[in-house]
Amino acid sequence: VPKAPRYDLPGLIEFSIVARADVGFNGEDLFEAFEAVGLRYGSVKVFERIDSQRMVDFAVASMAEPGTFPAENLDQFYCPGIVFFMQPRELDNPAAVFEDFIDTIQVLAERLDGVAWDNQRQPLTLDTIEQFRDILAD
Repeated sequence: VPKAPRYDLPGLIEFSIVARADVGFNGEDLFEAFEAVGLRYGSVKVFERIDSQRMVDFAVASMAEPGTFPAENLDQFYCPGIVFFMQPRELDNPAAVFEDFIDTIQVLAERLDGVAWDNQRQPLTLDTIEQFRDILAD
C-alpha cells in the first residue's frame, strides 16, 4: 500500500549535469554510462532507477527538447546536458534514494566530463547536498 504523500517534503528535486564540451553529450556515451550505473531505459524514453518493487526512484531526461532519448541512431544524438528528477513525497525512503541520486550524479559527472548543477542552476556544492539531506532526514 503506497504511503500518503508527505507534504512537508519537496515535491520535486531537480539537479543536472551540463557537458563541458561545446558539442554536448553524445547518445552512445550516455547510454553506456547510464547502463554502467544501473539506469534503465524506460517506456517514456528517459532513463530510470528502478527499485526492488519495480517502482521508479528517480529519472534522467535530456536537456534538449522534448527531454527524451532516442532508441536508435545514438551516434547522431547530442544534448547539452541531462536532468535528474526525484519526487521525495512519492518514495518510501526518500533519504536513501537521495543518497543514490547524488552518488549517481557524481559518478556520471566524472565519467561524462560534465559539471553537476543544483536546482538553482549553480554548481552543486556539498552545502546544497547537506541542506537537502537535512530536509529529507527522517
